Amino acid sequence: MESVLNECIMYCETCALKCVNENVSCVDCCLLCESICRSLKTAMLLKSKKSIVNCLKKACINSLKDCIEHCSHHNNPHCKKCRLCCSKLLNKLEN
Repeated sequence: MESVLNECIMYCETCALKCVNENVSCVDCCLLCESICRSLKTAMLLKSKKSIVNCLKKACINSLKDCIEHCSHHNNPHCKKCRLCCSKLLNKLEN
């Protein structure tokens, strides 16, 4: 799970940086997703209370869905990679 979270964090951050001049709503969405994924990873590494991890998982799932939706409207390589990576993590979190 940690490797998929790391990958998603990296691609969301990259996508946000590359979208700065293209699409502000994508930047906001990707940065929020990156931040929530990072918080979930930290909570898991610290073996936080299950209730906290579960809340962060729910927030992460919602954020991933939003990021996938935003990036699906753009046909550039960084949005495609971000969308695929978010979909991969979403699949892991929902199963």
